[in-house]
Amino acid sequence: MLDERFLKSNPTDPAIAALSGDHKENLEWLQGYFDTKDTALRIIRDKSAFHYDKQLNLDEAVADVTEDERRVYLAEHPANGLYYLGSSIVFRTVFAIVADKAGGTSAMSQIERMQKGVDVALTDVQEVNVRLHAVLYGLERISISPGHIRMS
Repeated sequence: MLDERFLKSNPTDPAIAALSGDHKENLEWLQGYFDTKDTALRIIRDKSAFHYDKQLNLDEAVADVTEDERRVYLAEHPANGLYYLGSSIVFRTVFAIVADKAGGTSAMSQIERMQKGVDVALTDVQEVNVRLHAVLYGLERISISPGHIRMS
């Protein structure tokens, strides 16, 4: 919706057109990041949001589950203990995929790949956060500048 309404509108949306060069550069970076399928956050979303990707190979992650992690306690209120184990296995696999896309993982174990994937994703989250705030700050400045479009 935002893409259609603001980013790809023709003519260019006045709020987007009024952004400064730095703010537009940050917006273009964000568009490029989220339009690319091999970025960490896009992989995480595509493989785990809504429904888990059926093509995830979970064998390696299952093989790396420790003895303590395999222990399941049954109680009157198990609080979705099995769901959490399954989710953990899926996300281990997804973060390993993120690491593999970043490269340099051929000699790493599943757990090392997962950790590298988490690190890559967190680095990307930080970059996206900084750039997104820059764009929002630019839009906010436009909304309070005399003679510019007021955004509501």
